[in-house]
Amino acid sequence: MQIFRVTSDNASNNNTMMRELAQQLRAHHQIEMNSEESRIGFGLIRAISVKERSSSQHKQHFRNIQSAAGVMASEIKGLVIDMKVRWSSTYMMLNRAYSLRKYVVPFLHELARSEDLSKVQRNEDPKYAHFKPGLEAGLRKIEQYYERVADNDAYIMSMVLDPQQKLTHIKENWTEKLHDEALAVVQKLFRERYYEIYPKSDVRAVSVISRTGSSTCVNHTRPAALAELSSNEEELNSMLRPVQPVNMLSDEAAAEQACKRAFCKYLELDDGVPEGMEIVQWWGLNGHHYPVWASLARDYLAIMATSVSSKRTFSSAGITITKWRNRLKGDIVEALQLLKSALRKSLFLFECGPSSTTERRSANTSKNNGD
Repeated sequence: MQIFRVTSDNASNNNTMMRELAQQLRAHHQIEMNSEESRIGFGLIRAISVKERSSSQHKQHFRNIQSAAGVMASEIKGLVIDMKVRWSSTYMMLNRAYSLRKYVVPFLHELARSEDLSKVQRNEDPKYAHFKPGLEAGLRKIEQYYERVADNDAYIMSMVLDPQQKLTHIKENWTEKLHDEALAVVQKLFRERYYEIYPKSDVRAVSVISRTGSSTCVNHTRPAALAELSSNEEELNSMLRPVQPVNMLSDEAAAEQACKRAFCKYLELDDGVPEGMEIVQWWGLNGHHYPVWASLARDYLAIMATSVSSKRTFSSAGITITKWRNRLKGDIVEALQLLKSALRKSLFLFECGPSSTTERRSANTSKNNGD
């Protein structure tokens, strides 16, 4: 059975014809066809045919494969490409590709290997030879600094503490082994900081946090911690009652569960950083939701990547300490520098309260209005 194109006069006839065609293809040729899609795709065949005819080397390579298989020279053929303006050209393309199908797969494998070889040969072109020493020296220097990065936990933590990335960069660009090692480092540092904030000696408070699902930092005494977590007196009394060991985890297991929950809470966050917001500003606004992570962010994100910022600080301090302010103490200069930086970079997360100057102005305004 040979069918290329069938045109019916209405939709129902078209559907009937496609169902019958699918049944005939399945019964006689073991070809699965979805009659609902109403077409058989052959884009891949056209792409292979175009590739085979794209150069004289490809044509000769395809002929050599047939010759090596024992095909007589007079019967060696090439693939053909269909044309929109030529009747039955698509059928001829499909028919030729089907008849030569056992030579197409070896052709594709050899083609991939030859293209890889061509890339290698281009890289070994003599005109690039004088670049080789410089490139090798650059690679050695990059490897040297990369090893320093691998030995320092600060780089890994700085990437993880970026709420826009977290572990995404490591997962996409590092090997699975390096990803697991980096994750183990992050877990270790988080666990150490967690138990600095929530000491294991206050296990009762940790177990209450684990049961209530809260992640608020608690460093007070047991009654104070329970009072903060309870919403009413009845709930507080129920918390203060002894818990039967059979109904609760061991103290250490409860603490570990709370630690794991706090660790995953930030990493599983889907919300990114709003456009235009700095990472430091994001942590200032959201740190209370992730107290342990925020504590790590204060330590690691404060590390300067370069000395440029410190040099700018010295230059800025020279502007602040003029000859009329040469008796300012160190703590005052530090406060002024921090205030100036916060004002310029909009790092105030909350509205600033009134100063003594604004209070005097308000008092004078009220006095004048009263007069």
